[in-house]
Amino acid sequence: MSDVHGVSCSSKFTSMKYQGENIEDVLDRTDFNDKDSILVAYDIITSNLEESDQFCAFVIDGGRNEKALKTLTALKLRMRAGDLNQSTAFIPNYSKDSLNELANLLSPLGEEMLLEGYPDESLEDIMPNYLAREDRWALTGYVLLKRHRTEDAMKAFLRAGLAYEAKAHYDLAGVIYTKVSYTHWTIAEAYKGANDDENVANHFLASARTFLKVAQCYISHVSNDNPANDVRSYRFASEAYERSGAAYWNTIKAYDKLNQSRRAAMTLMSAGDSFRDAAGIFTRANNALEAGKDWFKSGLAYSEAAARFKRLSEYDAAKRNCSRALDAFARSGDAYKLAERPRSAAKLYLLAAAFINGNNEAFKCALVAVGNELSDDAGGKV
Repeated sequence: MSDVHGVSCSSKFTSMKYQGENIEDVLDRTDFNDKDSILVAYDIITSNLEESDQFCAFVIDGGRNEKALKTLTALKLRMRAGDLNQSTAFIPNYSKDSLNELANLLSPLGEEMLLEGYPDESLEDIMPNYLAREDRWALTGYVLLKRHRTEDAMKAFLRAGLAYEAKAHYDLAGVIYTKVSYTHWTIAEAYKGANDDENVANHFLASARTFLKVAQCYISHVSNDNPANDVRSYRFASEAYERSGAAYWNTIKAYDKLNQSRRAAMTLMSAGDSFRDAAGIFTRANNALEAGKDWFKSGLAYSEAAARFKRLSEYDAAKRNCSRALDAFARSGDAYKLAERPRSAAKLYLLAAAFINGNNEAFKCALVAVGNELSDDAGGKV
């Protein structure tokens, strides 16, 4: 890597010692399942970083910054824990937002050091003693986003996400893909204000598909030996599926404005699948009430897809989506019954009956009744 102000950026931080020890020696004896062992390593690394005015002046905005030093120490410990596939639960000052926080603490010179290697693989040479390769890519994304280089930021985030997945760090990949999803969503909203329906559709569609990746990452993060972690992972996965379904619905609205009927019908199927998968997660987590809501949304998407395919004279597709809609409405009724909401369950069964009988008027009336029932926000059982 090239010199900055006559000093080699890549070599400046690789030879640092910690109380007479190489950083690897400190970490080699750290037991990441032992809180006290982690605290000892954390204190050694942080205290010696605090003495390095050269490092602080070079990288951190305003020079010595306690928060930045602690964040860097935490990220170094996370890198080793990740390499060993061990827990990060006991690492002080570490969170899934640590890289975003560090991006806001970098000096302009530190940012330039980081971006010098973008978009090439020479990012490997930047602060190698502190940040894992995948963390460097994620940090680059946050810095690029801060500089309003949105498309470049998403490319960096996606590379980080793939690198996290390759190391089976699925929770970290989920965090990064979530950032990409919401960025696409924000861009789509901006294009909506400019009445650019093509770009609205493209970015909502990208958001929906990336939310699916988020959900899949959190499902992969389920370990079956850590109940608290698994509950959290299932919750994040179900939320990602729901956001995916919502993004697909926004895509459909844009396609309707563009008169792209078949693409809208196809996307309705995808929306149905996303809400179906969210319902499946809630069912697995024994949350019947939330499962019932998402089964209903899935049925709505499939039933609308069936109607649109019928108008397009694609009768096989219409038939398949009719079957999916009927199944979703019935499962929604079952879920509300399990949640001890008998009135809601009964109205959903009536909705399913009207749908299977092909009675459009009865179906519309049943939809209104179900909508009114499910939107009732009173706390009691319905």
